[in-house]
Amino acid sequence: MVIRAQRPPMGWNSWNGYLGSPDEKELKATMRYIASRLLPYGYEYAVTDAGWYNSKEGPNEPTAEFPIPHYSCDEYGRPWPHPLKYPSAADGTGFLHISEYAHSLGLKFGLHMMRGIDRGVALNHGWKVKGTNYELKDVIDLESGCSWCATSFGLKVDHPGSQAYYDSLFENFAAWEIDFVKYDDLGSPIHREEIEMIHKAIDKCGRDIVFSLSPGNWVKMEDAAFYSEHATMWRISQDFWDDWDVNLRESFDLLAAWNEHIEEPGWPDADMIPIGHICENPCTYGIRPRLSRFTPDEEQSLFTLFSIARSPLILTNNLLKNDERLLYVQAQPDCIAVNQRGEGNRVLLSGKDAETHMWRAHADGHDYLAFFNLTKRDKRFTFPIPENLVGKMGIDVWSGDFIPPLEKEVTLAIPVHGVIFVRLR
Repeated sequence: MVIRAQRPPMGWNSWNGYLGSPDEKELKATMRYIASRLLPYGYEYAVTDAGWYNSKEGPNEPTAEFPIPHYSCDEYGRPWPHPLKYPSAADGTGFLHISEYAHSLGLKFGLHMMRGIDRGVALNHGWKVKGTNYELKDVIDLESGCSWCATSFGLKVDHPGSQAYYDSLFENFAAWEIDFVKYDDLGSPIHREEIEMIHKAIDKCGRDIVFSLSPGNWVKMEDAAFYSEHATMWRISQDFWDDWDVNLRESFDLLAAWNEHIEEPGWPDADMIPIGHICENPCTYGIRPRLSRFTPDEEQSLFTLFSIARSPLILTNNLLKNDERLLYVQAQPDCIAVNQRGEGNRVLLSGKDAETHMWRAHADGHDYLAFFNLTKRDKRFTFPIPENLVGKMGIDVWSGDFIPPLEKEVTLAIPVHGVIFVRLR
């Protein structure tokens, strides 16, 4: 069944950290780090992103073992963990060994998928959808390509073999004990029929699975009820990277706009959190390994915003290079409290051209207020205080500074792109 999560999912995804999927050794080492350092705070999902069925190793020409060079799939065209990247998959059990390893650590395991079928898989091989006489070439819709992945195409939504193909995928995923599937090229633009088919396939497979929709460049508020009905979480943003102007500033407006929907089943998702070392696998686009470009103040603003807005908290960095400073941000307990157990999380001040944002929440017996500086300079701001919070005092959870009893207005000095996040008592 599609999981209807009572709290925003928390975990780690490999995408920004590795520009795709790490190998088995790296993935298992990351799982051990999550289990020892992050699971106590609630991070439970470990998700390998795009390319787990690809490997740069192996033959450049088709062979009996790899009919499509560098791509691994079974005789029904279903992606398979590439055995040169994931040796434990070579015994025919797919990701089962890695799922079992994650479960032994108290974690849950997930993977990334693209909508539909890869063109190289569907054409020229005569492969059939498992359990049917339909060939893959008959169900692929070559008029429904992915705008940013030239080989990926959706399925014909009126063909009976399409539902059978999605059913066969999740038959495999259930056998592999998969707990989380991030499905790409579904949410932007919205592909309603295929979302419904995947939802049906998950419900048939006999396993509870988080269904995460991606990306979110053009999601529309009027589709919120549809997303909520069919998905555990859905992206509301473009791919999120370590850039204030392009990504983080926009997230304030997106999360404010979607704030009213966090009380419904399912979670509006501002994307993954690239705080730490990223881009470990250099690529042809000139990207090289680096530490996130966010300043320490921007890191704190990012984590506070995503937390108090109750976006899923999915880290995406190379955790094997994590240090105590990064862990301090990624595991800030007050942020996690308002994210996981928050009540009445609301934006109080916002606006597309606003210089500040102000949010409130209640969690674990405490009221919280978050004050953000969205300008490019250190600045003092005056904020109105909700009447029922006047007279309360508290502490800025990031700096440890004492906050005296609040009056009807409070003036605060906030550094450029910084935040004061107050726990009141």
